[in-house]
Amino acid sequence: MSGPLESITSELITRALDVSMQKHQGISNNIANADTLGYKPLAVNFDDVMQQVKTVFEAGGDYESVKSSLAAIDLTPELDSTATSVMIDQQVVEMVKNTTHYQALLSAREQLGGIMKLAIRGDRG
Repeated sequence: MSGPLESITSELITRALDVSMQKHQGISNNIANADTLGYKPLAVNFDDVMQQVKTVFEAGGDYESVKSSLAAIDLTPELDSTATSVMIDQQVVEMVKNTTHYQALLSAREQLGGIMKLAIRGDRG
């Protein structure tokens, strides 16, 4: 059951944070296994996942149906079909980009919380 302050925006930010965490895990595995013979790099394609999220939103529905559809999206890192080996420099760059993205999402979540707090307080700063 959803509470009065839950929102689609909050769910979207939470799901985007989940995607970012999974991407970070995939990158970490790639770096840890860079010297493992026959290891194939893992990847989480943020754009593909967000396209699935967009499809969920375009289908419409109430909060609970959107929330359950978002939860059903698979975030498991998959083998990167375009890579044959781990390029450590490239993985480190991806990790830095992903960390920056994660921090921006945390900031968005904080700002959303601030907006909710302001709405609840009203003018009583």
